[in-house]
Amino acid sequence: MAETLTYPKIFDFITQLIDDINKGSVEIATSSDSSSSSSSSFSSSSSSSSSSSSPKKSTKSSPAVAANKSLKEVLLSAGYKSGTFVFEMAAIIGTKEGYQKGSKNRPSRNNNPGNLTGSSYKDLDPNVVLEPANAQGQRRFAKFSTPELGAKALVERKIKSWAKGDYPGTDVNGPSKKNNEYRATWNVPNSLAGIANKKINLTIEQFFYIYAPPSENNTEGYISSVINSLKKTYPKITRLSKLIDFLDK
Repeated sequence: MAETLTYPKIFDFITQLIDDINKGSVEIATSSDSSSSSSSSFSSSSSSSSSSSSPKKSTKSSPAVAANKSLKEVLLSAGYKSGTFVFEMAAIIGTKEGYQKGSKNRPSRNNNPGNLTGSSYKDLDPNVVLEPANAQGQRRFAKFSTPELGAKALVERKIKSWAKGDYPGTDVNGPSKKNNEYRATWNVPNSLAGIANKKINLTIEQFFYIYAPPSENNTEGYISSVINSLKKTYPKITRLSKLIDFLDK
């Protein structure tokens, strides 16, 4: 029997569909193909803050995700041990971003499970380039030579480096008036205010507001889904847990 779609279920479906479109998991003909999860340094995304009213944060908990098998195989092939924090974190992020072996969506065709922007990963992959330009002539996302190297960039240059304080300055965490306006418009937690140059050990909350900024993502839903997924292995983890405390686990 077909499942009855109640209003909450319709809302969840639409929210997930929007997230998938933004990440390139769902391709549409009119898409500019320019949205991203991984935020670039002090991007122009704050132009979105001209919205007349601030978006409301979702108070609804997002469900845990089951990392897809092909992504786990990529992480194992890249040298990461199943069951470790970095393995589980990368598997959840890559699954959220839509990576799936054989798929034609952006993260899959670019061998880029984390949907990372830029091409400053030459130390990990000498052959990394920017993806081909989209219909608007934009080239924003990295295209790695293999999915293993793309996974390594996610783990080494995002999860591990950012956990230790080597994260970028963006509209989400910058000190300028423009950055303050962005945070006010997009309801960014106070924990992000002005930390761009402080190089602190990031919490889960801070990591994902930088990684998946709210002007382009459902950041609160992302955080909730990641936390619910990680709790299976790390029951005490919360959005305020520091990533560095789990790197060796």
